[in-house]
Amino acid sequence: MKARFQTASRAVDLHRWVQSPAWLKAFLAAAALTMAVGLIQLWTSEFRSGNNWGVAYGITAAVLLASVSAYSIRRRSPGRGPASARHWLQFHIFGGGLFLLMVLMHTAFRLPHGVLAWSLWILSLWLAVSGILGTLIQRWIPRLLTSGLATEANYDRLPDLAKAVREEAESLAEAGSIAVRRYFQDNLQEGFAQLRTRPIFFVDITGGAQAQLRQSSHIRGFLEADEQKTLDRLIELFQAKTELDAHHTLQKALRWWLYGHVPFALVLILLVVVHVLTVLYY
Repeated sequence: MKARFQTASRAVDLHRWVQSPAWLKAFLAAAALTMAVGLIQLWTSEFRSGNNWGVAYGITAAVLLASVSAYSIRRRSPGRGPASARHWLQFHIFGGGLFLLMVLMHTAFRLPHGVLAWSLWILSLWLAVSGILGTLIQRWIPRLLTSGLATEANYDRLPDLAKAVREEAESLAEAGSIAVRRYFQDNLQEGFAQLRTRPIFFVDITGGAQAQLRQSSHIRGFLEADEQKTLDRLIELFQAKTELDAHHTLQKALRWWLYGHVPFALVLILLVVVHVLTVLYY
């Protein structure tokens, strides 16, 4: 049975927002425990990165960073290693949240000083924000693709599929009547030209195609039966091309998100190593 969180007004299905409510609850418990430790510390000392408490937070943050980064290795080795890839992903997500909390406690919730400290602080925030964004789009975009599109397409095959659709449409229009050819040139041809990245697909999976095709019903009444079939096929091809554009836009967003997250994680790991060696040296 799906886990539900009861509110005063209604039950909220946690599975709509998180893949594993159990991991979310574990994260909230760990964050609450960490904050409780921080409150206890306030009774015994002050928040400083250089005292024993601050060092402990820093070490914990470094260990968490190394642990959540291991997900990249686990993902490339399916079927190997302890636990399932799904649990590794959940640890990557929620462990990353704990990492940011430890970083903030290590810096005593103050702005850092120095180039290295600023770099570590900014990269940590960036990874947390981009991680949250990635979690959202990886749950949202696949739902868009499966709920609103009739076709499924591999990202790498999209150019070939778009070319095949365009060539068929151009052949039909060329062999059609003057009215069909003119409608194709004025209303459809531009849409077949190439794969397009259009932000509208994030809010309207049809890309506004219905509004663009509305004029076809007007000219349809002036066409012979064979011409109507040609027009109908052109519209089908146009809708197929629009769906390929949707796949191109949304799958591209999933891929480009990695470029805004993974390289920065590698840089952060390197800077953490430099930071640790610097502290140990001095």
